[in-house]
Amino acid sequence: MWAYLYLYIFIAGKKQVLFIKNNMYAIANATRTKAKAMGYLVKPSTRKGKKIDVFDQKTGKKIASIGSLAYQDYHSYKRTRGLSYANERRRLYLIRHKQNNKLSGRLAKALLW
Repeated sequence: MWAYLYLYIFIAGKKQVLFIKNNMYAIANATRTKAKAMGYLVKPSTRKGKKIDVFDQKTGKKIASIGSLAYQDYHSYKRTRGLSYANERRRLYLIRHKQNNKLSGRLAKALLW
């Protein structure tokens, strides 16, 4: 059984909810919104070393585990280092992973970057 923690922060006067699992990765609201628009549901990963599990919204079937806990993503960089640094890291990530056509790679690009 997983231990869950909800962390509430206020950005520009709006309440933002960060959902944190014991692996301490907070799924950004933007990631949840993108996933919902794409027809997916995201939850903290049950797989060791991964950030997010992606599920099909209609069937509830798990599609992939994405994002290594060893690395930061766009939202993590944006929170910790600022927008301009995060945008530069995103640009470099997209160049580096341009040829990745696997489903998990495409989901990571779309949801984490």
